[in-house]
Amino acid sequence: MICPRCGGEITVYMDRAVLRVDVEPRPMAELLYRCPACGQPSVSTVHSALLAQLLLVGVVPVALAEPRLDRADLPPAGPPFTREDVLSWHEQLDGVDTVAPWE
Repeated sequence: MICPRCGGEITVYMDRAVLRVDVEPRPMAELLYRCPACGQPSVSTVHSALLAQLLLVGVVPVALAEPRLDRADLPPAGPPFTREDVLSWHEQLDGVDTVAPWE
């Protein structure tokens, strides 16, 4: 394997690497490892043939899904704020001297 950072030809030991796959089956994965030549963390894409070989020899992948936001963290329905909305809000706050939290 070639390190994408230093360009050196390296051997990646699977007990020192992580094979990351998506929860939904795809014909590729990512191999995360520390390059033994340059010592930097690296990521290489593993395509279908090599991925199949790694899975057949017993490498256990880490399956990760795309992160999702909680409903409370999603943007509210409606049009996005405009510059005028922010300026109007700023003008409304002009008369506020102090704010007591949680009141």
